[in-house]
Amino acid sequence: MYAEHLKIYTDGSKCPNSGLVASFVIPSKNISKTHWLSNNLSIFTAEHVNISGNEQADRGAKEGLLRGAVDVGEPLAPTDIYSLTKKFVLGEWNLRTDNLSSRRHTFTRSAKTLRPPDRYSASIVLDRAITRLRMGTTLLPGGAGKYVRGIDPACPRCQEPLTAPHMLLHCPNHKAQRDHLEAALHSHGLVLNLSNVLYPKGAAWGPVFSALAKYLLDCQITDKF
Repeated sequence: MYAEHLKIYTDGSKCPNSGLVASFVIPSKNISKTHWLSNNLSIFTAEHVNISGNEQADRGAKEGLLRGAVDVGEPLAPTDIYSLTKKFVLGEWNLRTDNLSSRRHTFTRSAKTLRPPDRYSASIVLDRAITRLRMGTTLLPGGAGKYVRGIDPACPRCQEPLTAPHMLLHCPNHKAQRDHLEAALHSHGLVLNLSNVLYPKGAAWGPVFSALAKYLLDCQITDKF
C-alpha cells in the first residue's frame, strides 16, 4: 500500500553503543539514507500498522545497523529526522527533475481556474441523467440494475431498444411531454432533434435544459423500472 511513499524505519535491533538506527527510503526513487537516533527513541510511522509493516520496518533498521558506517555520525532526535527527511527528499527531487534531459510529464496550467461542473437542473438525479445522455449512454439513474443483470436496455413502455433518439424523440408514450419540449425549442428558433436537445448553444442553453429536465421528470425516465 505504501510502496510509493516515504518510509522511516526505526524498529529492529538496538546498537549497544549508539542506540537505534533510522533509515528513510523511497523505493520508487531508489533514495535511501541512514542516521543514528539519540536516546534510543522510536518513531511511529504508517508502516507500523500491521504485521507486514512491522516486519518491513524491522528489516530496514537491521540493514542500517549492519552497514557499519552511517551517513551522519551525530545522533539525531526524532524531530530532527522529520525535518531532515523533508529537506533531503525535496533536494533529491529538485536535483533529479532539474537534470532531466526531456521533461516527459510537463503540463501547462491555464491562467483561469477550473470552473464548476455544469448544472442543468436543481435535481442531482436529473443532472446525472442529462450528463450521461450528453456522453452518449442511456445508463441512467434507476436503470443500472438491468445492466448488472445483463439485460439489454429496452424502453420499459414499448420495449423498443432504449436509445437516446427513441427516449427523447420517438417513443409514442411520451408524445404529450415531448410537445412541451418541442415548444421550448421552437421559442428559441430550434427544431426538435437530438443535437438541439442535448447540445443547445447561446441563450437557448438554460431554457432547453430546463425543459429537458422537466421532460425526463414527467416521463419518469429516471425512476427505477
